[in-house]
Amino acid sequence: MRAGVEELGNAGARRAEITVPLGCGEPRGRTMTVAISRVEATGCGGCWVVQAAR
Repeated sequence: MRAGVEELGNAGARRAEITVPLGCGEPRGRTMTVAISRVEATGCGGCWVVQAAR
């Protein structure tokens, strides 16, 4: 399930972006940016839900 930026912000998510190469054989070639969000889950003693989207 993919949530929107506004919904993640309302849920108190922590978000980061990282730029990675599309191919490991060409680390200086084309890249893409990957966004990673995490939201603290409830009822599990401090576990986190991590969501990655490209």
